[in-house]
Amino acid sequence: MKASIILVTRNRCADLRQTLESMRGVVLPEGLEAELLVVDNGSSDETAEVVRQADCGQLEVKYLLESRTGKSHGLNLGIERCTGEAVVFTDDDVRVPSNWVEG
Repeated sequence: MKASIILVTRNRCADLRQTLESMRGVVLPEGLEAELLVVDNGSSDETAEVVRQADCGQLEVKYLLESRTGKSHGLNLGIERCTGEAVVFTDDDVRVPSNWVEG
């Protein structure tokens, strides 16, 4: 089974960096794959670079750009491009515990 985590962000690269660092510690249950889709909602800061440099451990990180502002546009793009059977949403200011996906 595969899970998709969708995170929409705009001009919050400092918070995003900390969120992505917390994602590195996420432990996936046996038999589960997961991807993290970070949707940049038209940022003018270093968001793209923060995502490209991110090491999220077991999570495959994908950067998507949605130039139409508005969180709903970002979420819709993430849903359109995700490949998981289960979809989970989070925000750029959340610090997740290691058992977050399992829980």
